[in-house]
Amino acid sequence: MAKVFTIDYTIKSKKTTFKASILSNTREKAIDYIYSRVGAIQVNTVTQHGKIDAVDEEVVDEIIKNNPSYKSNNQKIKKKNETIAKMQEDIDYLRRGLDNKEQSTPSKDIAAVMKQNKVKVYACHLCDFESDKKNGVKLHISKMHKE
Repeated sequence: MAKVFTIDYTIKSKKTTFKASILSNTREKAIDYIYSRVGAIQVNTVTQHGKIDAVDEEVVDEIIKNNPSYKSNNQKIKKKNETIAKMQEDIDYLRRGLDNKEQSTPSKDIAAVMKQNKVKVYACHLCDFESDKKNGVKLHISKMHKE
């Protein structure tokens, strides 16, 4: 159960005393948290303030948004979404070409777009079928090239 620990500590390199209140399950985790953020510390006192029965949703949201991992992962997700959007544009472009009866898109063009987007392409050795999944080619061969 989460508790609030007030830790009075000194930063060894500065000889300055600070106080921090940390929400944690154990005393040790609270101290480790400060150590991971500040560095070498000397713990002077630790006071436990009982268990936490509830936390306001706004506080939880603030804690999550201020977490460095959240910010880093959010940036990674944005980059991945941009890549997906670009790939979707390429797929839509190729589909429009395939839907147009007068103009067909050769599988070489599809493979070129997939390679450009760093998607590994697997090819059938019996025809010009290509897939981004190795299993897709195996399935194709088993269904289309039965002996």
